[in-house]
Amino acid sequence: AALDNDRYSLAKELNRRHTEQNVYTVLLDSACDTLAEAVHAGTCLRDRVFLRFLAVRDRTRPRLSGAGRAYVDGLAYGIKGNAEWGQRVPRYVSRGADPGPADDRDLLWADRPLDDDPGPLPYPTVAWWWDPAL
Repeated sequence: AALDNDRYSLAKELNRRHTEQNVYTVLLDSACDTLAEAVHAGTCLRDRVFLRFLAVRDRTRPRLSGAGRAYVDGLAYGIKGNAEWGQRVPRYVSRGADPGPADDRDLLWADRPLDDDPGPLPYPTVAWWWDPAL
């Protein structure tokens, strides 16, 4: 959800020159030469993390207790809800200094992930999420 928030707020943050704390700035400082490359890399990162979540959820859900299933289902609904909210909420859709009205246009979704590589990401802070024991 945090990676989605960074994506939705990027245009406004660029307009306000307030981009110190988002994944794109981190990628620009460490791995990418241009903002376009950072946006592409950040989107790939988000897609791969989300695909990993789905894979672990689908693999573990059948053996979870009712409460465990409810928990992982709730996480999935929370991610989906945050993604929908981010495309509508004035905080993100407004380009001006003040939030404008909520956006009621149809939501835009990609047909497929930008990066569907099932292998672990090269970042130690999240690489453990690909541990086969999960």
